[in-house]
Amino acid sequence: MPIFHVDLAADEVPAPSLARELARNFGELLRAEPGHVWVRTTHCPPAHYADNAEPPYLRWVFVRIILRDLPPHDARAAF
Repeated sequence: MPIFHVDLAADEVPAPSLARELARNFGELLRAEPGHVWVRTTHCPPAHYADNAEPPYLRWVFVRIILRDLPPHDARAAF
């Protein structure tokens, strides 16, 4: 069961439907059975993120993936 934790560094708060949409898309990509892909989204306000660019670019997405098992060999190219 893969677990995706998606941090969105942006001014705008993501739509409430984003986690469900990502779960559906990741599930299709990995050919996972329904209920076997979990997604958690977190909004990271600009004041809580920094980089060393001038001016700072504040629209970043960080994705952590936790896998119990590897996906089928032909689906691994998606990673």
